[in-house]
Amino acid sequence: MAIMEVLLPVIFLNVCGMLLKAKFGLDGAESYLIALMGVLSFLYIGGIFNLLLPAAAGIFIGILLLLLAAVKKSRSQKRSLAAVCGLKEYFNPFVLLNNLSCLVFTVIFSISNPLFYYWDELAFWGTSAKATKLLDRLYSIWPTPLHNHLPPSNALLNYFLIFSQWIFSRISCCFLMRSYSSRCFRR
Repeated sequence: MAIMEVLLPVIFLNVCGMLLKAKFGLDGAESYLIALMGVLSFLYIGGIFNLLLPAAAGIFIGILLLLLAAVKKSRSQKRSLAAVCGLKEYFNPFVLLNNLSCLVFTVIFSISNPLFYYWDELAFWGTSAKATKLLDRLYSIWPTPLHNHLPPSNALLNYFLIFSQWIFSRISCCFLMRSYSSRCFRR
């Protein structure tokens, strides 16, 4: 169950990337990264106004609505959904490798169930991600999230990954730390 809860947002990012690729004719890797940056930007704006929960719900609902619009378009054009979304053109080697690494890391961390002290390295990235999930707002030492002393992208991406879970999950937090994404957003 935990594996699917982590992979569901990755599936949503792929759907969003496919729809961006189909609409704008981008490369699969570009559209995936644009979808990821769009999600993080929207979550950050929601976090600034302490509306993180509605922002995350809005992202999932928005992607579902876009998918329903693509289904409607495929039915009206009497083409398959894969043809409308450009499924074959979307899955280039980067996207395939990214999705495979997401699956492998999720399975590894589900089996090993690591703790923060093995991976935290005293940077408190796990603490900020846990506070963001439990409080439904950005982790901050100031009254406003504009003054974070930690980059919020790791905590926001973790919030997106475990949005559907009722409680905080160390597994998905470790998945985030060791996936390609966290390396892109480190200072």
